[in-house]
Amino acid sequence: MSLKNGQGIVPQVFALVLGLTGCASIQLQSPKPNAPDNLSAARQYMEVRSSQIDVLEAELNVQMRACYERFFVSDCVDAVRAKRAEYRRAHIEAESAANDIIRLDGYNARQSEKKPPKPENKKVF
Repeated sequence: MSLKNGQGIVPQVFALVLGLTGCASIQLQSPKPNAPDNLSAARQYMEVRSSQIDVLEAELNVQMRACYERFFVSDCVDAVRAKRAEYRRAHIEAESAANDIIRLDGYNARQSEKKPPKPENKKVF
């Protein structure tokens, strides 16, 4: 390895090692889900949830297979596992929030059906 531009050997080796690892951070194209804040958003999330999870898993599996082409395999695999856990946690939180909103709406609908009609003000003479 020749010295470039007066740099020492350590910066060049460090740059080579970083180039070989290449898995410092995992970048995913799948968006991280946000907890829905209203009924329509909750229903919409529940409809597309399974397809989003399938796309995420496929993307993470591609990242995992790519780790085995790098020098520091275990660091890359750990980064993919951490990213998978982060996204699963976000999906679980969004799903529980959506279920809470939908359940609360159903409860409110049942309660409004149970309420007896207000008695009319009838005056008895």
